[in-house]
Amino acid sequence: MSNQEEKQFTIQELIDWCDKMSAEGKNPILKWEGGGDSGWVHMEDEDGHAIDCPEAEWLINEMYDTLDYGSWAGEFSANGEAAYNTKTKMFEGTDYYSEENRDTCNSDVVITIPANIPFNRLVIETSDYDSLNVGVSLEVDNLFTHPETHSIEEKIAEDIKNPIETTINDYVREEGLEFSSYYDNYSIDASEFKKVGNNLVYTMKELGFSCHLSNPKDVEIDLKQLLEDEN
Repeated sequence: MSNQEEKQFTIQELIDWCDKMSAEGKNPILKWEGGGDSGWVHMEDEDGHAIDCPEAEWLINEMYDTLDYGSWAGEFSANGEAAYNTKTKMFEGTDYYSEENRDTCNSDVVITIPANIPFNRLVIETSDYDSLNVGVSLEVDNLFTHPETHSIEEKIAEDIKNPIETTINDYVREEGLEFSSYYDNYSIDASEFKKVGNNLVYTMKELGFSCHLSNPKDVEIDLKQLLEDEN
């Protein structure tokens, strides 16, 4: 059974209710927010007071159908609002939809490890949203670690933090992207390092991060059209 079939009043009565609310300074506004398995639509007046009545409930359900997010499941976020227009007899607004997308950029970040430090692979984890965090681990298969391993891990993290952050931020700015997070991880085998003097050297050629892909779209509930359909 459709939302339209469930209502206890005609579309004309619904239009009259919206016009009356507007005339009383309580113009109805449908608002929504959700994503990641939860989401909701509600109605407020212009002063932000909730509107709870059969007419509001029907319009809320109509907006659920219009947005068509179902259970709001997925790696996305959406929000927006649509206010009633007494001239057009429509709820008109914008849905701001965005989803997270993994992206990469070229890099020339150099990692240097003293050649006397034993390891089988270097694991780097980058994280956070506003300011980059870097975790470094020199993994060894035989469980033996050099006494200086921990201090070397800290130095590597310190040395590469600013170059990684700057490279990503410069790329995001140049490409006009909407940055989301630094989350990524890298596993570099010891065999990929080159011996340079007393050090092992590796250049990170690519960095990963996440951005928001935004897709705003117009949203409307056309009560005049629904009235024609009803008749």
